[in-house]
Amino acid sequence: MAKERPDRYVAVLSKRARRGRIFIDYLRNLRGATAVAAYSTRAHPQATISTPLAWDELSDGLRADHFTVANLRHRLGFLKEEPWQGFFKLRQALPKPDRPGRGA
Repeated sequence: MAKERPDRYVAVLSKRARRGRIFIDYLRNLRGATAVAAYSTRAHPQATISTPLAWDELSDGLRADHFTVANLRHRLGFLKEEPWQGFFKLRQALPKPDRPGRGA
């Protein structure tokens, strides 16, 4: 994605290089890598919340610390459907490994 649309996506860890683009973190599978589950509280001041968003909800002014314990319930009240609706029906085929011994 980053190679095809460098104006929109970036796979570089540097925050300065990511400015204005979506960071594609392909290293999440390494030992010791961490991830934040949707709707989990982060250890930040004002208890920020990890929140899944639709593409049309993104804007230049929206920051990672926007949603908090105090305002998340308000956002959820405006959603047109349950955020997890259809989640367990999703299916994705994993690509076959391109080299022997390098599979999932």
